[in-house]
Amino acid sequence: MFAELKTLNETYFIPHFEESIQGGIGIHIGKVIAGTVRVGTEDHSVVMGYPVNIASRLQNATKELNNEFIVSSDIYDLLVDPPMQQSQTLVVKGISNPLTVYLIGKAYSQM
Repeated sequence: MFAELKTLNETYFIPHFEESIQGGIGIHIGKVIAGTVRVGTEDHSVVMGYPVNIASRLQNATKELNNEFIVSSDIYDLLVDPPMQQSQTLVVKGISNPLTVYLIGKAYSQM
């Protein structure tokens, strides 16, 4: 995703707008419900569940933690040969206990 975003910035956003865009990824694991919902005449894929909410909160936390890629400790513990990464404790809205997360991406570039 980051490689494609870099290409998009270099070939479109910077030449046309003199600006680049950045994205953040938050990953968690758990059981979810996935399916298709018909709205009017169109089908929409949906994924719902507690892990989706946590992943969404982690993605949002990429801004506050200034790191483009954050994973929960549940994900980090599953990595076969995890790189040594900085961990942080994060208080997440809607979750009673703080989460330990690992910052495995790079800091956002200043625009």
